[in-house]
Amino acid sequence: MEDHHPPAVIEALLRGVLQREGAIAADFAAMLMYLHGQAPCAYDIEQRDFFDRFQSDDRQAPFAELCERIGLDVDTCARMIRESTR
Repeated sequence: MEDHHPPAVIEALLRGVLQREGAIAADFAAMLMYLHGQAPCAYDIEQRDFFDRFQSDDRQAPFAELCERIGLDVDTCARMIRESTR
C-alpha cells in the first residue's frame, strides 16, 4: 500500500479518519501522513500526540490540521467534514 495509493484509497482513508472508531481513525491518520511523505513510517511515534487527537468524538479540528499537513485542498477538507456530520 505504501507504494501505490490511488485517489480512491486516499479518499477512503480520509473518510475513515472522520467516521471510524478512535483507534482505527488514528491509524488511518498515521497512514495518510506516511503516504504523503509527512512521516518516516506508517506510525510515527514522534507524532503520537497528534494521532491521539483522532480518538476524540470531535475530530473536525485535527482533521483540518491533517488536511493541511498532507497538502489537501481546504475546500475538499471542508466538504468532507460537512458530509461526515450529516
